[in-house]
Amino acid sequence: MLLLTASIARSNEESSAKSDTIETSIQPSFVSLVDPYIMSARGRWFFFGTGKRPYGMVNVFPDTSNEGQAGGGYNWKFNEVLGFCHLHGWMTVGLDVMPTTQGNYELTKEKWKSPFSRTNEIVEPGYHKTHLDKYNLDVEITSTERVGFHRYTSPEGGRLDIVTSLGGPSGSAIMRNGSITQVSANKLEGYYDRTDGRWNGPPRIRTFFVIEYDREFQKFSNWTNDDYLEPNKGKSNKGSGKFNDQSGVVVFENLEKNAQLQMKVALSFTSIENARLNLETECPGWDFNQIKSESQTAWNNVFGRIQVKGGSAKQQTKFYTDLWHVLMGRHKLNDVNGAIPDYTNGKGGNTDKLKVRQLPINEDGTSKHNYYNADSFWLTNFNLNLLWGLAYPDVLEDFALSFLKLDEIGGNLPRGPNGGGYSYIMTGSPATLLIASAHNLGVLDYPSEKVLSTLYRNHQPGGVMDKKFGDLQFYIDNGYCPMWDTTDRFDMAAGLTLEWAHSDWAAGQVALKINDTEKYEHFSARAKNYVNQWDAESGFMRPKRRDGSWYDKFDPMKWYGFVEGNAHTFNWYVPHDVKGLAKLMGGNDIFAERLVNMLEAEKPYDFHRGHKGHFSYGNQPSCHLAHLFNHVDKPWLSQYWVRQVSDIAFGGTDPHSGYAGEEDQGQMGAVSALMKIGLFSVRGAADAEPFYEITAPIFDEVTIKLNQDYYEGKEFKIITHHNSDKNCYIQKATLNGKPHNSCFLKASSFQAGGVLELWLGPEPNKQWGIDHSHLTEKSN
Repeated sequence: MLLLTASIARSNEESSAKSDTIETSIQPSFVSLVDPYIMSARGRWFFFGTGKRPYGMVNVFPDTSNEGQAGGGYNWKFNEVLGFCHLHGWMTVGLDVMPTTQGNYELTKEKWKSPFSRTNEIVEPGYHKTHLDKYNLDVEITSTERVGFHRYTSPEGGRLDIVTSLGGPSGSAIMRNGSITQVSANKLEGYYDRTDGRWNGPPRIRTFFVIEYDREFQKFSNWTNDDYLEPNKGKSNKGSGKFNDQSGVVVFENLEKNAQLQMKVALSFTSIENARLNLETECPGWDFNQIKSESQTAWNNVFGRIQVKGGSAKQQTKFYTDLWHVLMGRHKLNDVNGAIPDYTNGKGGNTDKLKVRQLPINEDGTSKHNYYNADSFWLTNFNLNLLWGLAYPDVLEDFALSFLKLDEIGGNLPRGPNGGGYSYIMTGSPATLLIASAHNLGVLDYPSEKVLSTLYRNHQPGGVMDKKFGDLQFYIDNGYCPMWDTTDRFDMAAGLTLEWAHSDWAAGQVALKINDTEKYEHFSARAKNYVNQWDAESGFMRPKRRDGSWYDKFDPMKWYGFVEGNAHTFNWYVPHDVKGLAKLMGGNDIFAERLVNMLEAEKPYDFHRGHKGHFSYGNQPSCHLAHLFNHVDKPWLSQYWVRQVSDIAFGGTDPHSGYAGEEDQGQMGAVSALMKIGLFSVRGAADAEPFYEITAPIFDEVTIKLNQDYYEGKEFKIITHHNSDKNCYIQKATLNGKPHNSCFLKASSFQAGGVLELWLGPEPNKQWGIDHSHLTEKSN
């Protein structure tokens, strides 16, 4: 496949403005198909990772907003660069730098910021170029996994100052206690602490760094953000020690016209020595173009694991932008030698004391797996887990091993692993669903009995399932989580019952896989607890008090009693037993009618009304809704509604749209991508014998390159005939040339490689897709 290497500059138009036809004879580089501007007016701190490799530690790009998680980072609505931050992670932030010229600045973001124009900006995975108008300075950014690489071009020459800020707000947290020291005429070293993170992460996380320039600077001096705080009631804040930082400035003088200056910034979460090692190992030279090329090759390689033909230019752009988000939102914590930070207390809690631990090492000195920092994995069973299992099983295994390592060190599985410690954001044990999928897909190299014992312990009091919200012991003893709120202000108990029951089912599937009958029966009994939350009189899952009485002020539209949703949303959260849920509702026909009515009600609102709607495809609990019809023998309805949601909620390609709600570290990107290739799994591919669900792809051909370190086959191809906007219904299908009359596809068939052919039409074939005799008992 020919990969074009020419950079494509994207303009400030609100859409990609590409031709809606695809040149079929030459496949452009996948990097050039990505549009980072998509939803950048409403994005999150994590995204716009132009200076980042797939899951790289470093994520450097220009910040235009410093407003925390939502809307911070690079925000399309703002036209001034505040600085170039090297960490845009889940509570890992900071190391801001700002290049300036001719001494034309003051030491605050408000005074050193510079206007820029998107008409001459280039934004791509692995490369960012912008012009700082205030300083008449071109800035180019690329990176290795642990090193940010800058190249500055000054047409006027003369003086160039580079400010490094180690104090003050940065995204969702605050930098404090920073220190930077000159160690040679072209090198600085130091550290700073991240504090004030959200959701009870470690009290502090220390980041170490090395900064190296390709020229010698003439001056270095320290400064502190404390001297530039806004006055407090008319009083100076000088000497307040609020941030207690010693930041730095280097000055280069008498530069020639059109001078270029290069800078490398290497990070580590364990030590300055390891920051030096990361720099020496990954980026010892000064060839910016080579590092840029290597970065974009890395992106092309991961994008190329799923190759599509057909569809419009807009659809291809959206699809590869989805993949970019999926592969960018989380980051590695381990150094090149496998050193990792540990801020746990060994009992499922955190400490501010850094301990350095070691990952298992290969013969060549590299680590056997990586160790990650991430936002919550809450309900990634509907998105990331699935896409990773299909095209990136190495990533799925990596995250599972990272979770298991944190459990070994800290005593619990994580929800949102943060800097080598815990953040108990969200609820339940989402790690269970990811680990169960990795194990049952056969991609997890970890002793099965130890996997199961880890899950069992974390589903008991004191484990991750028990952290922060809900009465787990009461759930175990009585079959539901009781309400705790007596003031009608905040409660999630009914949602916890449903979530815990599904995780119990997934743990039970691991037990079933390895024939542990005792634990299988234990978890299977708990998985049925969802029925105790069902109120037949109202026809809804309903919060229940400790004495067994139903919540009397129940309103199914209100976000109360559930986790980021209402009863309309959580009525459908029984992914492991849709048939049982349908029976509670009165049968498959009533189930389907209720679900269709709800989807119809939200379609005029693009399937996203937030708190005002029945559900939101912009939030995790709803991401499986359109696929549920597959499980009540009405697959044609899934084919129709998946296409509708894909086009309406996830079809936009301008800075204000593309993801119905917000991109939660790639989760909505994964839902969008899965819908576009026509594969999904309501059960999160966590059955003892996993299977996927088939709907109509929007592309004529989808080729998934299988990782043969994990799967037997070379590739799995989906060929779609008679595809069009109107033709969304599957008329017939063949798998490797033989009739396939089920909307379900065994994971083992996918892993073996082959060709799935689909013939589409404008009207449903209600006889196709309902013969599931090929599935084993462990899949039912």
